[in-house]
Amino acid sequence: VTRGIAIGDFQFISQVKGILKESSVGVVIGLITGLAAGVLVYVWKGSVFVGAIIAISMTMNAIVAASIGAAVPLLMKRLNIDPAAGSGVIVTMIADIFGFFSFLGLAAWGLNYFSI
Repeated sequence: VTRGIAIGDFQFISQVKGILKESSVGVVIGLITGLAAGVLVYVWKGSVFVGAIIAISMTMNAIVAASIGAAVPLLMKRLNIDPAAGSGVIVTMIADIFGFFSFLGLAAWGLNYFSI
């Protein structure tokens, strides 16, 4: 998205379509990597619960990271701030915080719900 802003690629498509396109890529990548990691964790630890938590958390994190990665540079451009200057740090911070809390939140919820 930052590159698209720099070369003027968003003049022909709407910003909403750009964010939706990036989010759909995040869904696909999240499903593939989440499923792969979930299976590997299941094989490694022998726990369906832990594998499912990893798979769901990674999928959610990829979707959020892709969506935020598209939205933050567009927002910065709208605020007349250079998107290349700070969007990487902001996107990384938000994705890391979300990933951390989604994993721990799902694990805590699962432990309480399933009483494992």
